[in-house]
Amino acid sequence: MHTVLGYPRCGRITAWEHDLVQGKRIRWYNPNLEGFEWWEVPASDNEALAVLEGSPYTALCTQTYLEWRALGTSIAAALIRAGEAAREADRRGWARGAAG
Repeated sequence: MHTVLGYPRCGRITAWEHDLVQGKRIRWYNPNLEGFEWWEVPASDNEALAVLEGSPYTALCTQTYLEWRALGTSIAAALIRAGEAAREADRRGWARGAAG
């Protein structure tokens, strides 16, 4: 029996489940959509930063992403944190486009 994210799974693991377990897919808050979605993890920092472009919170997201990457986190973790920062800023009613 296989497990997927700690849950028992009978039968074969799908390619989607494999990618999820391997950290190739994330569920994150996309500031451009202002909602959560499943996303394939970008292959590079440039690709990840491009995903954050065009958001009302681009400056905040970029700053957050770069800070987390500087701490040694993965691209996936930094992207999740950037999305969380945008969501929190939106919930608090912070000025869009401002980093603080």
